[in-house]
Amino acid sequence: MKVLLKALVVILILSQGCKNGKIELNQFSSSNDTLIIGTYKLKGSGPFSLGVSPGYFEDTDAKFSYPVLLPENIIGAKRMQMLTDYRAETKHYIDIIKGRIGEDQVFIVDQNNNKNMTDDSIRVCRPIEWQSEDHLIECIYSISKQRKIIKDTSWLRMGLINDVLWGGRSEHLIAEFMIDKEKFQVGIVAPRIGDFTYSYDPDIALISHNLIMVDSLNDRDILKQGEVIKLNDNYYRFDNISYYGDSLTLVKEHDFDKLIGIQVGMIAPDFTCLTVSGDTIKSTSLHDKIMIIANSCGCGGDIKSTEAYYEILNKYGDKIHILRLDSRIDKDLEGNHVDMENKFNKDIYNKYRNAYCSRTCYVVGRNNRIIDKFPMEEWDNNLLKLIY
Repeated sequence: MKVLLKALVVILILSQGCKNGKIELNQFSSSNDTLIIGTYKLKGSGPFSLGVSPGYFEDTDAKFSYPVLLPENIIGAKRMQMLTDYRAETKHYIDIIKGRIGEDQVFIVDQNNNKNMTDDSIRVCRPIEWQSEDHLIECIYSISKQRKIIKDTSWLRMGLINDVLWGGRSEHLIAEFMIDKEKFQVGIVAPRIGDFTYSYDPDIALISHNLIMVDSLNDRDILKQGEVIKLNDNYYRFDNISYYGDSLTLVKEHDFDKLIGIQVGMIAPDFTCLTVSGDTIKSTSLHDKIMIIANSCGCGGDIKSTEAYYEILNKYGDKIHILRLDSRIDKDLEGNHVDMENKFNKDIYNKYRNAYCSRTCYVVGRNNRIIDKFPMEEWDNNLLKLIY
């Protein structure tokens, strides 16, 4: 019965009215423990950062899910299919081809999702543009929803990186609502750019309060599902985003001060780890100084996050405890290095990394609470005010 009632509430909220694809404002009281909020979709990543992934193109005569009609003037055409829902039993795709016309490398996106590439725009391959949304490609895609196949619209960011064509979905969601007389706007993105659902590790952030926009977002502002967002004097857990992103659920958290986690303000999780030099370290013995847990990673040839660790160590070494977390670390290095591939270190991995590649720096105060988090390369702008 409770499940049925919740479903009816969702339907009621989502049917409050829609004008030009935008959900009408949701109204709540600060006495409400659960907020179920309708969302709407916008072009581009907004205040968030979304990446791209390399396209894996194959010869057009390779085995694909279905044939498409190809233009005759594309030389050496190759094709890829971008999956719209990894978990669906029935698979749907956005089709993309690339090839040459004369001296130009070109590509075509099946924007109208009709399996016909002859009626879509031919685009010259150019270096990817990160700072502009002018060249995002609007496209229609199919997806299975509640036993029906529906069509929806999104946008792709595509371009060259080192002469390879990369791309990915570029959209974000907005939820607008009132709590008492205060107006809030939160944004949601799904970092899994090759999937067109919100089922995998979505991020949320407060982007405006009473029409005052947040200038920019950083690591401390962007929250994962299960983390807690502060709205005025109340805290709400990011409980759920519907599979297709059309409704957001926030649940009031009454005991934020007692929560253990890696969010700023929370009690820092305790851990035990083993350094590459063979020392066992327990976090409970490190609370006499500020503790820094520095994630570094060489993904994509990065060296800045590793260099940042040594820069922090050299500048503040006698005032802090600092641990570097990474994989395949050489032995006999200066400092405390914790190899994430050592099974003994699964505990600290789960609590402070939980990803193969991370560059997040966590700062733990002497009171054993997370006092800040930021990308490693931004350490110089953040640590000075915390340590002195």
